[in-house]
Amino acid sequence: MKKTQSASDINEREAALDILMSGDVFLNEAIDAFFEKHPGIDKRSRAFIEALCVGVTERRLTLDHIISGFSTVKLKKMKPVVLWALRLGVYQLKYMDLVPPSAAVNESVKLVKKRGLAGLSGFVNAILRKVSASDVDAGFDGDLSLRYSTPEWIADLFVKTYGEEMAEKMLSASLEKAPLTARVCPGVNVTALAEELASEGAKAHPFECMEGVIFIDSLSSLNTCTAFLEGRFTIQDVSSQLVGYIASHISAKTVLDICAAPGGKALHAAQVLEGSHVLARDISEKKLSRIRENAKRLGCENITLEKFDATVFDEKSADAFDLVIADLPCSGLGVMGRKCDLKYRVSPEDIESLAALQKTILENAARYVKAGGYILYSTCTVTEAENVKQVENFLKEHSFESVPIDDKLPEVFRHESAASGYVQLLQGVDPCDGFFIALMKRLS
Repeated sequence: MKKTQSASDINEREAALDILMSGDVFLNEAIDAFFEKHPGIDKRSRAFIEALCVGVTERRLTLDHIISGFSTVKLKKMKPVVLWALRLGVYQLKYMDLVPPSAAVNESVKLVKKRGLAGLSGFVNAILRKVSASDVDAGFDGDLSLRYSTPEWIADLFVKTYGEEMAEKMLSASLEKAPLTARVCPGVNVTALAEELASEGAKAHPFECMEGVIFIDSLSSLNTCTAFLEGRFTIQDVSSQLVGYIASHISAKTVLDICAAPGGKALHAAQVLEGSHVLARDISEKKLSRIRENAKRLGCENITLEKFDATVFDEKSADAFDLVIADLPCSGLGVMGRKCDLKYRVSPEDIESLAALQKTILENAARYVKAGGYILYSTCTVTEAENVKQVENFLKEHSFESVPIDDKLPEVFRHESAASGYVQLLQGVDPCDGFFIALMKRLS
């Protein structure tokens, strides 16, 4: 029997340093890779390591601002180990009340020494002790970018688009831990499932605003959860589930998910559209393999997977589908709470190029829909260029019309615009991630 690796067997802060310095990969991937390599780390240590990694990443801009205020050395001139050790130390000092200041300082100094930079340990020690004695984080009230550690252009874009009050709610929500959300499969009793999960040590409660949704906390592992393994529920955020929810109100026998990964919407459609067949396409074979695994777990036999580039038109699919689900690549600014390093990876120029990519894919989607069929367009972002303006431009150039969706949404999501065929959901304002959905019908 494999012995569980205890906290005493691993230096948690050193583990966090390794993850944070793991290169050009998304943080969640780096965390998963580290724990796969060290499967014996106990639950408490895992939680502390993950909290450090996520917290430092979420607050990186603010941490760097604080460090800069006490350092005569520019951040870009610091050795990477020193800078990350300082970020770890400052984060613990300013945002982790249960960590003693002495531990936050001393452990960061030890990290630098262990990496062969003992000569710089005094520098690290001095900065962290000054930070510990200061109230430097008390002056960010007038600066949304610093207060919520978000690139200035994103904060400005949110304010310009939605006003300062809404923007602050959105930025604040992006720093909060997003709940693990389960979509309960058709025929499964939601209350009974929640009670079963609770009996296994998880905290689970149904979402009162929408049927078939459970929020889960403290679940030890999906890989050992009987209900998950038996295909009685799957992990899918509320906003993503709304696509399938709307699709369930459409009469569609042939369905194409044009950019299917990670697969939640295609599998949802396959389960709720009785007598339908779903063709799920994606450019990544690796991601298709994951969808294939989930389809098998959920017992979805009415779905076919195909590797295909959505930007390339497929002549044989012309006029072939009652419904095309177009959940397209986007800037992801609605899901920063789930991907805390995404905000550092996207730029204003990316929004322009993504909008152009979406237009190309929508051009193809329009040609795949039968006369009288539908395009269900969605993104997990909140920019007008990728959402409402994209739809408006599409409708001007194609023989499609908007279809009201207010009668196809749970009441809490029936914004005024839903009667016009679309809804823009905002993190921190709506009870879900930031998300956009529009329904359009082909006329001829």
